[in-house]
Amino acid sequence: MSTRSIIVVTNNKKINRIYKHSDGYPTHNLEVIAETLEKVKRKTIKQVTDTICDTAGGSTRVEYFSNNPRLNDASLGLQGDLEWIYIVDLSEKRIDVYGGGYADQTPMEFIKSGTVNPLTYVNQLRDECQGREYKSIYKSMNRLYKLGFQINS
Repeated sequence: MSTRSIIVVTNNKKINRIYKHSDGYPTHNLEVIAETLEKVKRKTIKQVTDTICDTAGGSTRVEYFSNNPRLNDASLGLQGDLEWIYIVDLSEKRIDVYGGGYADQTPMEFIKSGTVNPLTYVNQLRDECQGREYKSIYKSMNRLYKLGFQINS
């Protein structure tokens, strides 16, 4: 079964939503986001979105774009089987992470439930995987902090 997620890239002018059909866990998506933000010098919505899609590969695609930067049902979509949502706010230099499991909620309902610490999902894994996954997420989070981004602040 795939781990579905969306990555929303926004600033105070625009918003793009990227759908990722698999590998939506923080171990992969935070690494992709960190790598993208390290690579892209001029952090426009288009450059960040295109680079995330290129870096993530597979079944990753831009699903939505708008000149209205508000988070709402249109910008987030109505897909009810997402497990993770990542909001990358370039103007605020903030990344908000929502999820941690299939909740059968629309993305807006998911967001209203509040952010989650990406490291908490490690506790759901089998013991032999926890250390490796924790280190991977922690490393990606540190990369993002060094770029000046805050997570769930």
